[in-house]
Amino acid sequence: MASRALPLLSLALLATPLFACTDEDGTTAPPEVKTGAYTAFLQRGWIIPTSSTEGRALGFDLDHDGSGDNEVGGLIGGLAGLGLDVDDANAALVGSGDSIIAHVVRADRRDDDDSVAWQLWNGTGTPPRFDGTDRVGPSAVDGALWGAITAGSLAAHWGDVVVRVPLFPGQPAVALPLTDAQLELVTDGPCRGRLGGTVLDLSLTIALEEIGRQTIVHLQAHPEHPFTTAAVSIIDENNDGTVTVAEVVSLARALLRADVDLDGDGAADGASFALGFECAPAQLASTPTF
Repeated sequence: MASRALPLLSLALLATPLFACTDEDGTTAPPEVKTGAYTAFLQRGWIIPTSSTEGRALGFDLDHDGSGDNEVGGLIGGLAGLGLDVDDANAALVGSGDSIIAHVVRADRRDDDDSVAWQLWNGTGTPPRFDGTDRVGPSAVDGALWGAITAGSLAAHWGDVVVRVPLFPGQPAVALPLTDAQLELVTDGPCRGRLGGTVLDLSLTIALEEIGRQTIVHLQAHPEHPFTTAAVSIIDENNDGTVTVAEVVSLARALLRADVDLDGDGAADGASFALGFECAPAQLASTPTF
């Protein structure tokens, strides 16, 4: 799993722009990738921000105001702040092999290449060892991006990605579709990175409703847990002692700010989101075709 011990210095380095040969609005066509070897990295888990500083460091500057944006990441971090064992949820799914996330890169060189393709794979399998011997195969493809490697770091966009985040121990990961996704991944050095983008309003509503359902399951299964006491006192709007999905969604909407205007019409289309991750080299079970 990803450790919270990732230094803030590393987060700041990840927040430094690494790719500047394309338009920020994505109007330039992605590079055409016809050659290159395939390299796989197995993700250990997600790094969830626990403060606004960490959230901004992990976030991409989606609104081009000079600072990182991470509205949804901050909300998820708030759950952890209330005592929810988000780290344990990550560790359980990743450690069991029930959530295998692989980053697969096609590049001529891992230290410098101006035309690189990337895919995010999701699947299940045996519990990973993260020692370089784990084998990953073409399972569900959760996203595809294109970009360039500069000084051993890949910066990619031009695409959409589905991020699956375990929030509640013993429950499935919550899917968050990202439009205009952005990736930074260290390909030539200790494997780490960050992934972000914009969660459109409809997708956010669906995700918040799922979080609401999982919240209720968790509260009922763990009535004495510190998170339960805090959650009920904060979420139960009508003070009837019962938390509903609608109340979870209502509170989340009150805390979230739609902050990304994708089409430039002056109205926000969705909320920013980004998480960090650590990873390890892995073996490919077969040669991909992208």
